[in-house]
Amino acid sequence: MNHPSLVSLQLLVLVCASISITIDSLVPPKGVPPSKHKLTTDFERMPNLFDTRPARDSDIPSMAKIADQTLFPGDMLADMMAPFLGGTDTEQWHVVVTQQEDSVIGFAYVQAERLTDRTWNLRAIATDPTVHGRGAGTALISAVERALHGARLLVIDTTQTEDQARARRFYAARGYEQVAVIPAFFGEGEDKVTFTKLLPKS
Repeated sequence: MNHPSLVSLQLLVLVCASISITIDSLVPPKGVPPSKHKLTTDFERMPNLFDTRPARDSDIPSMAKIADQTLFPGDMLADMMAPFLGGTDTEQWHVVVTQQEDSVIGFAYVQAERLTDRTWNLRAIATDPTVHGRGAGTALISAVERALHGARLLVIDTTQTEDQARARRFYAARGYEQVAVIPAFFGEGEDKVTFTKLLPKS
C-alpha cells in the first residue's frame, strides 16, 4: 500500500492540469501579445472583495469542499498540509477569503524544488466555482508571488488540452512564459506544458 504522502505527491503531479480559475477579463485580445496587453484592466475597476493569508488548520474543511469540486479528493488535504502546518519552510499553503466573512473561497499550494537555486513550483490552485470571474484567482496567485521572499523562479505545469486553454491564457496574461512542452507526459495525447516566471528580487 502506498504511503499517504506518496499518494499525495502522485496526485499533485496532475493537479495543475485541472486548475479551476475563470480568467476571461485577463485574456489579451487576439493578435495582441500578452506583454502588450494591460493585464488588470477589468480587475482594477472591480471592488477589492478579497483578502489573502496563509492557510490554517481550521481552513481545511472549507478547502476540502473546494478541492472536491475542482482538483482532488478533499480528504487528502490534512495529510498534504501537515508539513506546512508543522512549520516546514519548503512548502506554503495560502487561501483567499471574503473580506467581510473571512470565508475561504480558494487556495494555492507551492513547494520548493529540491536541488535548485530558489526555484518553486505552484502545485495546486483552485477557487470556489461560485466566485469564478470575480478576481479571486488573480488575488491568490499574486499573494503566492509576494509570499515567496527570496525565491528566484516560479514554475507552473499544466496540459495542452482544450479544457486547460483558459488556464494557459491566464498564466500568460500574468507574466508567465511558456518554456517547454513534453509530449505524452501525463499519458497518451496529454502533454505537459510548463510556464515559468522570474520573480522580483526582494
